[in-house]
This record gives sequence, structure tokens and C-alpha cells, in this order.
Amino acid sequence: MLALIRLLKIWNRHHRVGTKKPVRSYHLEIMLYQLPVAQPGTALGDRLRQAFVFVSQQIKKAAVSPGTGTRVDDYDNVRKTSAQRKLQEACQAIDAYQIVRNPRHLLHHVLGSDWQKYVKNLPL
Repeated sequence: MLALIRLLKIWNRHHRVGTKKPVRSYHLEIMLYQLPVAQPGTALGDRLRQAFVFVSQQIKKAAVSPGTGTRVDDYDNVRKTSAQRKLQEACQAIDAYQIVRNPRHLLHHVLGSDWQKYVKNLPL
């Protein structure tokens, strides 16, 4: 799960506009911790796509910090809609690159060219 969170945070950093990331990092974590557990042996591309689909479905729902009970999704609907669109575009890119079945190409295309410097020992 931690590798998946890290990959989505890399995507989030890569797709920022100015200083704003599409999704706040903590909000992204809260949503991903609710992601159903994958079956053993699920391919990285499949798991990554599941995560993007799940987050795109959850982005407009209320989310609270489990520690404090405060809202972590308190940014405007325009930003959430933009983030949702970018998450869905990532799903489409994953679908296209799944045909190639090369995880490194998929990660490079979806997460950006510098993804490797943020992820060490990722089982590909």
C-alpha cells in the first residue's frame, strides 16, 4: 500500500499547476487507505488503475482525518472537478500502456520522467 500511495503522490506532484497539486497529499492518503485490498499477484498496472479509479470516484465525497475528525477535502469544487478529470485521464493512459505490458514505460508516461528518483525498490 505504501508504494501505491507513493506512486499517486508522484503523479500528484507531476500534475500540479503552479504551486497547487490536483489533490492535497493528506486527502490523497485518506482516500487510498479506504481502497479495497487487492488480490495477491495483481499486476502493478492493474493495481495502479484501481487506485486512480477509486480516488476519482471518492474525490468529491467528504473526507475526514481519522485522528482529528476534521475535514481534509475543504477545497473548492472547481479544483476537485479538475482533479477528477486528471485522475480519469491517468486511467485512460494506464489502459493504453497496459497493452505494452512494460511497467517502466507505464510509470514514466503516467507519473512523469522523474518518478524513479522518488521510488526505490519498487517490485516491477
